[in-house]
Amino acid sequence: MSKELQINQDENYDLLGDIDQTQNAVRKLLQTKHFQQLGEAGVFAIIQKAKSLKINAFDALSGSLYYLNGKTGMSAEMMNTLIRSNGHSITKDPKSTETNCILHGKRKDNGDSWTCSFSIEDAKRAGIYNEKTPWGKYPSNMCFNRALSNLARQLFPDVIKGCYEIDELKSFADNTSPINYSRQEASEVEMVVELTEEQIQDFYTNFNGDVEMTKAYVKYCMDKQRWSESQTISELQKAGEASHKAYKNWIKKQKLPDLSSSMLVQAELVSFDASEGD
Repeated sequence: MSKELQINQDENYDLLGDIDQTQNAVRKLLQTKHFQQLGEAGVFAIIQKAKSLKINAFDALSGSLYYLNGKTGMSAEMMNTLIRSNGHSITKDPKSTETNCILHGKRKDNGDSWTCSFSIEDAKRAGIYNEKTPWGKYPSNMCFNRALSNLARQLFPDVIKGCYEIDELKSFADNTSPINYSRQEASEVEMVVELTEEQIQDFYTNFNGDVEMTKAYVKYCMDKQRWSESQTISELQKAGEASHKAYKNWIKKQKLPDLSSSMLVQAELVSFDASEGD
């Protein structure tokens, strides 16, 4: 047996052992609700990518890495961290504005440099701008994220190893709802979900039978979570039974305007309780 073949066999055994170890870890993690939302494929992909990038697996699972539509993405914060921790540099051009970010990058190892920029106009041309999303609320941050991701792919591909920034992954999904998505806090990353008018009206009609009270509850959730209408409805639909229970608790605290409205709401709650008992 040649030395080269022996080395290849050893590498294969190491790979199989590593996969087996990761699968055991995934099974344990999936015992918690948070990781169940990511799904087995998502948890496995994130852990393996974290190993490749040499970052802490729990940091990766807590929002540094994402799994979306079969691809693993990375937060802009983690991209920035990895590039700088490898000794490379990124500087923001003084000519940058609230709606246009210009970044200069330089490699530590060979001195190669590159400049990338991204603006709101670029976002509009790409069809990803919507003022109701973070693009309208935090244009400076969003332009920085895109400029950084472009710079990383062109000057530091060995650092990010094929990862796209999470907002880019969402734009690649052709406006479909993300799946197996490891989210950061809403203040850091906001999932962009756009429902059609028909989908919104269908939710109001069918959620509990009282369109006006459902609209009031959605408005309450929007104000509390600082979500858009589409995002709020999408989250309520995903939560299923938990959403109905939360609605019931909310409705009990409301001062209904008249007896007929109160009787209608109580009838709906009784109907829902009865259905739960079946």
